[in-house]
Amino acid sequence: MTNLTRAGLVALLLGAGSFHALAASDQASFDAFYLAGRWVSEDYRCTSNHTEYVGIDIRNGLLDATKIDSGGDRCVPTGSRTFSGRLPEQLVVGKSYPVVFVTGVPSQPACCKSEGHIVVDSVDELRLCDNPGCRGDQWTIHLRRDDAVARF
Repeated sequence: MTNLTRAGLVALLLGAGSFHALAASDQASFDAFYLAGRWVSEDYRCTSNHTEYVGIDIRNGLLDATKIDSGGDRCVPTGSRTFSGRLPEQLVVGKSYPVVFVTGVPSQPACCKSEGHIVVDSVDELRLCDNPGCRGDQWTIHLRRDDAVARF
């Protein structure tokens, strides 16, 4: 068996997609469709913080995230789109991508839209924020995969 050097590339082929683990100086990437599934966050806030479950669907490069269980959120209730955006076929770990958030208040739920960003921390962890890279954000929403089996 050959030892890989730091500059070596390891490609793991998983079904129809791929995940690429690179040397420390490079960035890992994976197919965008791996984000599809059920996600959970304890960071959503309307009138107070609460746990929410979000379903992410990826079709033709479009990400569509819908609240499966809003945990009582009256600003963006269950069944509402919570964020969406166009993604490249390959996502780079640590990179941010523009999305559109759905926002609201209890008296006008899911009424409005706001530009934001999604940062891919891993195939099982995401961050939502209001600026590229989530640097110095006043707010950040963390999402982790809630599917029965982690993707990697």
